[in-house]
Amino acid sequence: MLKMRMTIGDEGVSHDPYGWSEMVLETDNVILTLHAGLGVWFKVEGKCDPGFEHVLYEGDGAVQEWIDATGLTPYQFHRAYHRVHGLNYASGILN
Repeated sequence: MLKMRMTIGDEGVSHDPYGWSEMVLETDNVILTLHAGLGVWFKVEGKCDPGFEHVLYEGDGAVQEWIDATGLTPYQFHRAYHRVHGLNYASGILN
């Protein structure tokens, strides 16, 4: 089964917070997370194989690694997520 999650938030000091977002694609065997905030990182986590090591990509190559692993650009992920969850991406109105 394929699961899609998206989390958006902010953190930092109250007078100067910064925003961040995470896109998560989860299958039966692996969890793929792309985080964008002050830094960008992509994490691959195995769920079934205890010997599977977490792989972390940081910086400029992180987004390309996400695209290579998922076949989706961040924009395509957002569109698919909103379509699955019944949100009109352009207007922000629930369908």
